[in-house]
Amino acid sequence: MGTLPAGCISHAQSLGQLGIRLLLPIVLGAGELVNRLNISRGTLDNWRKANKIIALRKGLRNFLYPLRQFERRRPVEGLDVIAPFFTSPEETWEWLVSPNRMTSGKPPIDKLRDGDLPLVAIARKPP
Repeated sequence: MGTLPAGCISHAQSLGQLGIRLLLPIVLGAGELVNRLNISRGTLDNWRKANKIIALRKGLRNFLYPLRQFERRRPVEGLDVIAPFFTSPEETWEWLVSPNRMTSGKPPIDKLRDGDLPLVAIARKPP
């Protein structure tokens, strides 16, 4: 089963067992993800190295992958365009999942999933 980021654990616990089941799995390790998406480990590593996906570091050599960045067994288009604006994958992911006034109050990841990369790119550019 997936692992919750530290900040989500207390929120999930406050929701009780139902809340925990609703939130899990939001991130998966590499082995779980390749099985779920039915892709090779090499494909996942290539996507990570090309910044086409957000990989949250877990320890020295392991990563966790938020599921929300995938659609139809592939990364959502545009993550590689947005990621260079940030200093870390964690910062990138936090921005992507936070409601944004420039994206009609929706999290930018949802707009990327809708195919609206131009709007998300504009929302990320500094004023």
